[in-house]
Amino acid sequence: MERKNFLFLSLDAALIGDLAWQVSKEGHDVKYYIEAESDRDFGAGIDHVRKNPAPYMIKPLGKVQNVKRLLYVGRDDDGGDVVDVLRAYETAWGDRMKGFQLQRRVSGVEVAVCGFFDGNRFVR
Repeated sequence: MERKNFLFLSLDAALIGDLAWQVSKEGHDVKYYIEAESDRDFGAGIDHVRKNPAPYMIKPLGKVQNVKRLLYVGRDDDGGDVVDVLRAYETAWGDRMKGFQLQRRVSGVEVAVCGFFDGNRFVR
């Protein structure tokens, strides 16, 4: 397979992270731009939790997303534990963690379906 260069542009990290990672795993060179500044800054996540106290979960993006111990489901109703974990990630993982998704924690079962189509066939 011929190695290709890909540039992904997105309004926020949640829309592009998984696709960019998959293309990278297939051996291509990948760069991506995220327009939403709030999705580009580990400190913005801490600020958001402090301004909007609630239980949250953290899902890392990029190469470290497969390190399952980094997925964190918060327990504190004010999000204090999530703030502590985000600070620890910044110190321990630095540039290796290119971003994360910060989601409100809700009780229930997560169900998702996703597929990528290259114009001719579905990509595995």
